[in-house]
Amino acid sequence: MADDRDYQRRLSDAKRSLDQRRDQEAFRQYSDLAKLGNAEAQFYLGFIYINGLGIEKDISEDVKWYLLGANQGNIDCQSQLGWNYAYGDNIQNDLEKARHWHGMAAESGDPKHQFRLAEFLALHDDVETSLSWYEKSASQGYALAYLRLAHFHNRGIGVKKNKRLAFDYYRQATEKGNIRAQVHYAIFLICGYEGISGIPRGVRLYVDGFATAIKIFRVDSEDERIH
Repeated sequence: MADDRDYQRRLSDAKRSLDQRRDQEAFRQYSDLAKLGNAEAQFYLGFIYINGLGIEKDISEDVKWYLLGANQGNIDCQSQLGWNYAYGDNIQNDLEKARHWHGMAAESGDPKHQFRLAEFLALHDDVETSLSWYEKSASQGYALAYLRLAHFHNRGIGVKKNKRLAFDYYRQATEKGNIRAQVHYAIFLICGYEGISGIPRGVRLYVDGFATAIKIFRVDSEDERIH
């Protein structure tokens, strides 16, 4: 490869092929780049293998490429390995490896990956540690982290139940654009958490939240705003 500009051009071409569902072409483009040691290409090549896009699904190949990218410090590869070892099909689940790779990604400081580590810890009975990672993610404005903190304080999971604090977290998640949080926030308003004057606003937010969630779901059921 001649230089970084050439890398970026070829990566952009490969991503365009993938987005336009020219899967076999994307596979060829990413394969060429991954074999040259590009970690971003290694992530996407793993993605292609795990989803069987234009080729036969091959879990061993996806793990191979994710490992190569992860060992170069690619946080998407690290996080995906964490998911694979925790929940993946056709691979022996290994919670120690899952925690290791989720932790590597989270230590980068990226709020999305801090959140994913928190989710893993919460699901595997380490709520106390998960809360600290949710808080780190939320401190950088990650909406889903605010939402989870709201749920934990609302229900008293790992912390003393505190509905006033839950209300504040739901508000912050709503301000960051999370529609699920908006519905919960609206319910608190309807229940009078900002006095009688807040009830009409709560009703409007509640109705708008459900309508917006339906629209988003029809386009993309995996959209973070409704999770």
